[in-house]
Order: sequence, then structure tokens, then C-alpha cells
Amino acid sequence: LGDLKRLGQVGTGTSGTVWLVKHVKTDSRYALKRVEKKDGKVPQEVQREIQILSENDHPFLMQMVKSMQTHSHMYVLAEYVGGGELYAAMRAISTVFSRQQAMFCVGSLLLMLEALHERNVLYRDLKPENILLDAEGYLKLVDFGTAKKLEAKCGRTFTPVGTAHYMAPEVMRGKGYGLEVDVWALGIVLYELLCGHLPFGENADNPREVCRAVLAGNPVLPQHLEPCARTLIGSLLEPRPRRRLGCGANGLQEIK
Repeated sequence: LGDLKRLGQVGTGTSGTVWLVKHVKTDSRYALKRVEKKDGKVPQEVQREIQILSENDHPFLMQMVKSMQTHSHMYVLAEYVGGGELYAAMRAISTVFSRQQAMFCVGSLLLMLEALHERNVLYRDLKPENILLDAEGYLKLVDFGTAKKLEAKCGRTFTPVGTAHYMAPEVMRGKGYGLEVDVWALGIVLYELLCGHLPFGENADNPREVCRAVLAGNPVLPQHLEPCARTLIGSLLEPRPRRRLGCGANGLQEIK
């Protein structure tokens, strides 16, 4: 830690504060996440995040450099991605993404999910705020604080985790969910890229209102969308997980 110089705060992750730091000897820049210990122990969710980060081996997934700790805090040093959030890029343009731009983004997200799901890792919070752009415009998935490794590819978990606007209906029903929820979130992001707004609860600030909108279903698909886009979005936002595109026997290959 003594070799790192703080340059400024760049964000707040799921479980801690993230700083831009510079290695004083090499001048290399990194993202440093600081998490406060609880009763002198590293929170279980942080241990889980570090484990998943340490196994990431894909150019579109954030890479961890190392983890360190003091008596009061845990530190995670990771690569720095300085191109800003996809969310900001979406808001910076006066129109929606073109078909080609949306295909590039969704194709990149598919590769991210494929790399995670091959390890039975459920991301659980796929949204534009958790997707950064690097210097060349490629996407990078960050903040693995809510990710969880399942026992098996068909495994289930029950804790309601994620952001309401991107949360699948099965998470809200509380009867267990699996890798399929990441595919639902992919459908929400695709809708947002092509339509410029969210399909459920766009103007709702209360999570309960958003949940009611999601469970009610029937997102409005604008007329300007091409038939293939309408079909793809509808298939990704299928409320029944087993019938959702990308959740069958051929997995994410169905979407490709």
C-alpha cells in the first residue's frame, strides 16, 4: 500500500469505496477498492468477490492484481478502466444506439456472461452502470460484489439481489433462481440501448412499484424497432425462465 498514491475517488462499489491510484515506482494506474472489516473480519460477500475476481481470465472481465489487508480494512487492487460507464455513454447521445452499436454491446455482454456461466458464476446485477469502456471503446464488466458461484450449472440461490429495474421476475417471487436471471438483465439492457428507456417502471423510484411493473409484464415495444429486434427482446424477456432464449439446452449459443 505504501507504493500507491491516491489520485482521486472514482466511485462506490457494492461493498466499498473505489479510488484511482498510481504506483509511485512504475507510474502504472490501478483501481483500489477499500472495504471496512466487520469485527476484524473480512465480510463474506467480499471474500466471495475476491475469489471470483481472482479466477477471472477474460479480456471483457475486470482483472484483479492483488488483495491486501490491514487490521481494519481489506483492499482489492484491480486494473483501471478509464473510459467511463456505458450508462454515461448512453445518456451522452441525443438518440438511441444504432443496430450495429447495440449488436456490438450485446455481443460483448454475451461473451462476458458466457465466461462467467462456464464457471457457474451468476453475476446478478448486469446493468449499464456496471459496464465500463476502456480506452479503445471495448466493454469491461466490473463490480463483482453481488456475483455468486453456484454449486452446479442448474444450481439455485434464493437471496433477492440486484437492481430492481434489471431484476428478473423469478428473483422477485422468492422461489429460487439461477443463471437465467443474467439473460433477463441482458434483455433489459438491449431494450434500453434500442429504445432509450427502460421497459418496466421507467419513472418509478420505489422498488416495489418497479417490481409490480415487472411482474405485470407486457413491455411496450416501439414500432420503430425492426422485427428481429422485437423478437429477440421478447424472447429474452420471457417471464418463464426455462422458456427464455439462451436458457435452454444450448445455453447462450441460442442468442448468438
